[in-house]
Amino acid sequence: MDSADKGPAHKLSNDHFPGDLPVSEWPKVWAVVLNWRNAKMTAECVRTLEKCGYPNLEILIVDNGSEDGSPALLSREFPFLHHMHLPVNLGYAGGNAAGMQRALADPSTFAVLVINNDCVVTEGFLFPLVTELLDHPDTAAAGPVQLLYENDELVWANAGSRFSFWLARVVPDGLSSSEVPARGQRAIVEFHCGACALYRADALRRVGLLDPKLFLFGEEPDWSYRAAVDGWKTVVVTDSRVIHPGGRSTDTVPLAKTYYIYRNTSWLIRRHGSTAQIGVQVVRVLIGRGLRSVVASLLRGELMLAWAKLRGNIDGIVGDASRLSIPEEAALQQKFELEHADGALRRRASRHMTADAVRTAIADATRNSLP
Repeated sequence: MDSADKGPAHKLSNDHFPGDLPVSEWPKVWAVVLNWRNAKMTAECVRTLEKCGYPNLEILIVDNGSEDGSPALLSREFPFLHHMHLPVNLGYAGGNAAGMQRALADPSTFAVLVINNDCVVTEGFLFPLVTELLDHPDTAAAGPVQLLYENDELVWANAGSRFSFWLARVVPDGLSSSEVPARGQRAIVEFHCGACALYRADALRRVGLLDPKLFLFGEEPDWSYRAAVDGWKTVVVTDSRVIHPGGRSTDTVPLAKTYYIYRNTSWLIRRHGSTAQIGVQVVRVLIGRGLRSVVASLLRGELMLAWAKLRGNIDGIVGDASRLSIPEEAALQQKFELEHADGALRRRASRHMTADAVRTAIADATRNSLP
């Protein structure tokens, strides 16, 4: 795809951001912060966003079907921000897709920032990411260097990554290492960890949203591979830094986390791999590493973990790996979730939460927050 096909470049040129530039002249960025049963963590993330210094920033808090009072708490603490209350948990992919959909309803949106609620941003982090999109019209997504929460001298492993279809695992790409890279660099990578990434609005409109059907894990490489087919690039920008401890939400549901990793690994290979790579994955699941992992869990007495792995393997190989296009469709999926009361694993259909209810929640958020 030629650069000209990606739409006109923004009117701000290479020497960006003069101090006297009116707010309305800055490229508008929408930040989507997804909350699921952790209003305290979400509030901490939002407070750092409010202080990041970027003038034309709209913050949208998307509550992903929490039942712990989070929506009311966050609405009270941030009454002047945008809020979306989803009636059912659509997972990381579906919840963020709903937020993206609302952000794109604003025709003046230049880019959408997707950021985990366990991230803490540094002052000025957004300027280098916006500059990357302005300077490089073929960049679809730009991400910062992600520093470990416990030690801000170390880089979080998935800052820039690629997915090995032969090995069925994520491996480092670009600048990912245990050391912080020098500022002033940009690295083109296969995909960037979705914990914090700035997506060009035009690219989202062409490529589509994060796929709600993936629910949890694998949505970033899936989107980047779809974008790459259309000629877009994903870039890590070392002048931008955020702090990301990683896994705080998913660690609370370890069995669901295991299921989606196993299932979506196979789905990524089936969607984007070659016939030979798909064949290797089938063998790996049936008689190789996938089977050995299930057996190992059984031998350790981890019956529910073994079940999560087995179901993930089975659904990954024989399940419908086709894409969904809009977040409300994800409300009709079956979900693999952890029961709060007794810790037992269960699969439950969320069909009692209709697609119409999710669609209405998105429409209400859009109608209530449009200027």
